[in-house]
Amino acid sequence: MVDYNSVFEHNRKWSKEMKEKNPEFFEKHFSSQNPDFLYIGCSDSRVSVEKLMGVDIGEVFVHRNIANMVSADDNNIMAVIQFAVEVLKVKNIVVAGHTGCGGIKASMCEKSQGAMDVWLNKIKLVYNRHKEYLVTIPEDEKMLDEFSRLNVMEQCRTISGFSCVQESQKKTGYPLIHAWLYEMKDGHLTDLEF
Repeated sequence: MVDYNSVFEHNRKWSKEMKEKNPEFFEKHFSSQNPDFLYIGCSDSRVSVEKLMGVDIGEVFVHRNIANMVSADDNNIMAVIQFAVEVLKVKNIVVAGHTGCGGIKASMCEKSQGAMDVWLNKIKLVYNRHKEYLVTIPEDEKMLDEFSRLNVMEQCRTISGFSCVQESQKKTGYPLIHAWLYEMKDGHLTDLEF
């Protein structure tokens, strides 16, 4: 476990190192952001966006939630997508799911999960769309990972229908929409070729 106070100690050390390496580092990043990517991923603490992509501060605009869901009735993600497309003019929107997703697994639970139920019901809708196929997969772990893959594709389809995305694509050809799956067991990203 990370000690609470060590977070601030690490931060001070990191800040000092960054200033020593590049005195203009923070001024440069403070003045503007021009990321090419909007990354929509799961909140899972085991998935570190910048590390798995090999990018630095300012290169990815990030939104995370349980099971990387995109819903038109979620004002937060709608604002993120619109800002990324219209203001930041990102060239790529990535929806990235992962194997071993706790949100996917929780959506399969029959008993109430409390405050999460409304959110998990959105995930269950995706399962119900693909239930006929998913029930043919005998191993639970493989079925849940396939459900994660299908969920990513569904979220990409949802994004492709948003008017701000369609209007930008007509004018500029961007953003491109990508579906990724992160394999927890080996750290590999797979482009699902949406």
